[in-house]
Amino acid sequence: MKWFDCLSVSGKLLLSFGVVILFTACVGGTGVFSLAKMNGLIEEIGQRHMDGLYWVEEVNKHKLNTDLAAANLTFADDAGKAKLKQDMAALLASMHYALDQLPGTIITPEGQTLLEGAAKSVAAWEDIVQMQMGVKPMPVDLDQMGLIARAIASSETARSALERLADFKRKRATPMHAATHKPNTARCASSCSRSCSARWSRAGCSRC
Repeated sequence: MKWFDCLSVSGKLLLSFGVVILFTACVGGTGVFSLAKMNGLIEEIGQRHMDGLYWVEEVNKHKLNTDLAAANLTFADDAGKAKLKQDMAALLASMHYALDQLPGTIITPEGQTLLEGAAKSVAAWEDIVQMQMGVKPMPVDLDQMGLIARAIASSETARSALERLADFKRKRATPMHAATHKPNTARCASSCSRSCSARWSRAGCSRC
């Protein structure tokens, strides 16, 4: 280190400041990189999985409200039926808008398969609803009670398909959330018992 001893006081100070600045830049760069990675994960959860889950729930909500309006058609007078049919048409339009937003939130083959199945089930249910509204003619071999039975069956099938899609979106978001929120294992080791540490190795400590 003779070269360092030969430096002047100002040279030593400048070199020391340079080393500190370089170290600070390395730490800052690592932090920025980590934040960028974390931000990417958060955007993945928020923009894709949570948005997708929101639109699935919107489809299900408008479908349920349409079912309720269709059930009231039987008991309404002519003016009430006209109002209910108008409301049902608006609900179906809102449901289609929500359904159209879903493809942009799904990129995996499994998710696309579930989405296609849900869309087909909803379309089959909507055909029955259109018959109840009088927009489409009823089959000649189908009476009103038979139409109601088909409406109930198709509604249940569509609801189940939408629930499977919603469960898929929740599961896709959960592992990514776990990656962004890892428990503090050091704190767990200091505050939890040995049996808790054993459980943590398998499923995570509930206290951390």
